[in-house]
Amino acid sequence: MAFRKRTLVLTTTGSAGSAVATGTIPVPTPGVLHAVTIDYHASAPATTDVTIKDGNASGATLVTIANTNTDFTLTPVGKTNKDNAWGAGTTAAGAVVFHDGIYIDVAQCDALTAAVTITVVVEN
Repeated sequence: MAFRKRTLVLTTTGSAGSAVATGTIPVPTPGVLHAVTIDYHASAPATTDVTIKDGNASGATLVTIANTNTDFTLTPVGKTNKDNAWGAGTTAAGAVVFHDGIYIDVAQCDALTAAVTITVVVEN
């Protein structure tokens, strides 16, 4: 297995506070999501949401970051219990595995060029 770093720059379109963007980070699959760095445009509103999913718009949600415009790096972990819910802060945590690539959805932003830049570190 090898570690790979991939970046996707998303430009949002639409009305202020409700502009959206979607994109896919092409990575060999399956794999493990080790880190996510989110860099917001300086003018992105604090209402901006970023959702990272497995594969496509209907895939399993791997990470959700809601209502923020503060740059950060996240090392996600997933629940290992039978309900398959994802998220940090669980007592039984494991790796966040993806099977069909990484899909990004941005919502509640303003219309901005390079509104959100997402960099992932994956292993596969």
